[in-house]
Amino acid sequence: MPARVPPPSPPHVVWDWNGTLLDDAAAVIEATGAAFAEAGIGVTVTPDVYRRNFTRPIPLFYERLLGRPISAEEWPELDHAFHRHYALLHERCTLAAGAGAVLEELNARGWTQSICSMLPDEYLRPAVERHGIAGFFVRVDGLRDGRRGGVKLRHLAEHVARIGADPARTVVVGDTVDDALAARGAGIPCILLDGGAGLHERAALAEAGARLAVDLGAALRLLTEGAASGEPRAGSPAAAPRVEPVPPARVDPCAGPLVGSPRTDVRASHDVPHPPPRRPAPRALLRPDGLSRRAGPTPPPGPA
Repeated sequence: MPARVPPPSPPHVVWDWNGTLLDDAAAVIEATGAAFAEAGIGVTVTPDVYRRNFTRPIPLFYERLLGRPISAEEWPELDHAFHRHYALLHERCTLAAGAGAVLEELNARGWTQSICSMLPDEYLRPAVERHGIAGFFVRVDGLRDGRRGGVKLRHLAEHVARIGADPARTVVVGDTVDDALAARGAGIPCILLDGGAGLHERAALAEAGARLAVDLGAALRLLTEGAASGEPRAGSPAAAPRVEPVPPARVDPCAGPLVGSPRTDVRASHDVPHPPPRRPAPRALLRPDGLSRRAGPTPPPGPA
């Protein structure tokens, strides 16, 4: 009798937080300008100036804005000032349009989901809990151990290793060039959001080597278009379909804080699947190690 082949693991989505699930680009840009003003730096940080110069690591971004190197003493002062001002601004931020419906749809299809963010963990986990969506995620990881302002590759690789996700059945959804570079380095396909009001210029996102989606509904379409074959999809930009925004009737009214990032130009030719009937989002408290105490309904062994 032939050996029984175990079913494949369910497909998995690694979500970025700021600018992806959380609509906070305006708060990020404003907090950056406020941090510079507090330090007596006479640089006006407009949205256009921010997008024209944004990069990671963040110290290099600040040097672009200032037109000079920043000292070892300046960097922690600017970083702490930014987070202090951001903490005052993020209460006005909301979840990105459609976020709750997209998380529910993927959960109903049997996909597993997690968050990997460059936001410090002490800010990230309370924000996810406050928005009532913690129960959708098997793990939530922000930066720990004092790491600040670097690039995402190491953090993403550690996150994927912790959850044991199969890179071949995983997709990263983010909103920055660094998200795309980290995903590529980890051997994972990537979708970048670009609604035109993020942290990058649109040309930079178009050159990042990821498929682009104008909003979360368009990203859902790209994620699930391969569901019939049992494979999550992200593909190359050249093969990306045009994905139109989710119709207003399907926009999730969930409210919550903002934290910034850009989005790109993907417009798809077909409508996104209609989400299941609305129900309260799973709520869960996150343990100190980033795991959810309850990750929502137990998913089936493979995609629906």
